[in-house]
Amino acid sequence: FPDIPCMKDMGYDDIDFNIWKYLLVPKGTSDDIVKYLHDNFKKVIEDPEFIASMNKMEMEIGYLTGKEIDNKLNKEYKLVGNMLKELGFIK
Repeated sequence: FPDIPCMKDMGYDDIDFNIWKYLLVPKGTSDDIVKYLHDNFKKVIEDPEFIASMNKMEMEIGYLTGKEIDNKLNKEYKLVGNMLKELGFIK
């Protein structure tokens, strides 16, 4: 499709099309439960056997804290919203 500009050509340099998976808990979840989940999921993604299995499938591993997830989702929401407006999908 030589006549269709790529995202970067349209000014969207910072778009991330990776598939992220998040573990979210309801507002008001106790700090103990949040800490337990945080600590144990972090252990899993730092485990050499887990890393090797992900590398074998050529899957990128990333870990974000709750605050980092919040920042990422807000940034993507704005970016995608602006792009959809520019393309005429939303007003």
